[in-house]
Amino acid sequence: MNSNFNTNLQNCLFLKRKDAYEKVNISDILYVEAGGSSLTIVTHSKRQYVLSINLKKFSMQVINKDLVRVHRSFIVNLSQIDAVCGRLLRVGERHIPYSDKFIPQISQVLPMVRNV
Repeated sequence: MNSNFNTNLQNCLFLKRKDAYEKVNISDILYVEAGGSSLTIVTHSKRQYVLSINLKKFSMQVINKDLVRVHRSFIVNLSQIDAVCGRLLRVGERHIPYSDKFIPQISQVLPMVRNV
């Protein structure tokens, strides 16, 4: 198999939408939200993909350094975080909680400059 082909596909997923699988760049994913036995993937273009898989299985199948589990119900794309407001991450228009169980110190995953 062509190594360029593999390299090009490392940064994307094919997600089912209606009767087709659509190519989605991982950099376009804002966050993934769990809801019972399914999850919703929300992209930068506001497109949503609903999959019948739980968050744990999804995170085991999709290994990417930018997609980080931050809460029992959320995975966020670190490159899409706009702000950290107390115990919330602002991703686009959505405020997403983060938990110490998944991120002991938010400064370990985000390059933060603090006032001394």
